[in-house]
Amino acid sequence: MKPTRALGFSLLEVILGGLIMGAALTGMATLWMTHQRVLRESRDRLMATFILQSEMERCLAQGFHSIPAVAAEDPQEVVTERTFGTTRGTNTTTTSFLTDVFFENNGDETMRRVWVTVTYEDSRHGLRTLELETFVFKNE
Repeated sequence: MKPTRALGFSLLEVILGGLIMGAALTGMATLWMTHQRVLRESRDRLMATFILQSEMERCLAQGFHSIPAVAAEDPQEVVTERTFGTTRGTNTTTTSFLTDVFFENNGDETMRRVWVTVTYEDSRHGLRTLELETFVFKNE
């Protein structure tokens, strides 16, 4: 008679399978958390860029002669609030963006260098500043 072999998995195979599955799930959880952090940073950078461009357009719409008045205004704070749903309810995050406008005249005051800055707090990098610069010429 032939010896019969038991059907199923041995204890060693079950333990190794559990370890492999645990390592895979840990890697996926780490990847998911990294993805969420990078997504949040990307949203903040995109919002800062939008605010930066909007502020520059506002300066340019005022015209050459109004740029000193726009730059004399106190820095403005823009606060954004995002709400998103999770399996445990909703989560709301706020980000504060500080905008400021600067200008510089050339020697004969026919051209002004205008730059706008937006500063915000990034959880990983600390304070981040974006800057946009252009030149505005006097139209006679």
